[in-house]
Amino acid sequence: ITIPSSVTSIGNSAFQDCSLTSITIPSSVTSIGKSTFQDCKDLTSITIPSSVTSIGDFAFAGCSGLTYFKFEGNTISESNNVLYDTPNLSSVYINPDATGWGSTWGGKPVVKLGRVGNAVKYGETQLIKINLGEITIYSMFIGDEQLF
Repeated sequence: ITIPSSVTSIGNSAFQDCSLTSITIPSSVTSIGKSTFQDCKDLTSITIPSSVTSIGDFAFAGCSGLTYFKFEGNTISESNNVLYDTPNLSSVYINPDATGWGSTWGGKPVVKLGRVGNAVKYGETQLIKINLGEITIYSMFIGDEQLF
């Protein structure tokens, strides 16, 4: 599902208990209501744009298929049980230049994604490093194409 760019707020329980597997939230959205995606068990990943300044209680609670949760901006206040019962989500990911984040958010460890790169003819080269305790994962992208 792609939410139109005319939308500025996603209301309480808007997608609660639905079978969506992915959703694109545009940068026009500034708030996500209470229980908005609660119990969307097939939702596997979500990226929160930097425009979002508030997320309601239980917004992603019960999203048992969720394995990737990323914030593109600076920290926002943590709501009650926003990531409750998300057993497959091990971390919350943030951009390397994001500020204000503590070591956890929603009861999950916060992991700052590393990024290095420079411009090439057809896009930006990025090396992404994710530290997961004893394991470090690297991935390289040129533009939108993942090389490894």
